[in-house]
This record gives sequence, C-alpha cells and structure tokens, in this order.
Amino acid sequence: MLSPRLHSFLDDTHAPYTALEHPRTVTAQETANVTRIGNRHFAKTVMLKVDGTLAMMVMPAAYRVDLTRLPRGRGGALVELAEETESRTPFAHCDAGAMPPNGQLYGMQV
Repeated sequence: MLSPRLHSFLDDTHAPYTALEHPRTVTAQETANVTRIGNRHFAKTVMLKVDGTLAMMVMPAAYRVDLTRLPRGRGGALVELAEETESRTPFAHCDAGAMPPNGQLYGMQV
C-alpha cells in the first residue's frame, strides 16, 4: 500500500506514478523480483542513526550498506543501522520495512 503522505505529495505535485501491487515480500531483492524490476533499478530504504538521529538512506536493492566506509563519507559521524522499533513512530502508517524513500516528507535527513 502506498503511504498516504507519499500519495498526497505525488498527487499535489502532479508527479506521474504507478502503484504496483505485489505479494508480501521480506526483502527489497524479493520485491524487485516479484515486480519484475531489476534489483539495480529497485530502490530500497535503509533506516540509519547518524550521530543518534534517525536518518534514511536510499539505494539499489542489490547494494549493501558499508558501515565502515559510510561514516568516512559523513565526515566521521557515528553511523549505525536503526532498530526496527526506532523507525516505527515516524512510519506508523507503513508496514514494517516498507518506508517510502522520501524522508524529507517526514523531516528526516536522506
């Protein structure tokens, strides 16, 4: 299901989009496969904590977060994966793991 906030944003900005329904999946790679979108073209949302603040990273489903290199790219910031429970509050209207890749709609750094 499309996030209501994202749905409103896309409609308000007259952005063309198509919502694809698919069977429930566990990983972004699985979703890319069942929707027949290549895993290098399917974006996944990864929730992080950067210096203790919830942030979002959007990347191709085929990629993995490198928690060794990422802090260096962030100027030495402490970067760690967020616990699923930490990202539930801002995305209470979304299924677990199905956060839209538009953190700016939630006042979140992307």
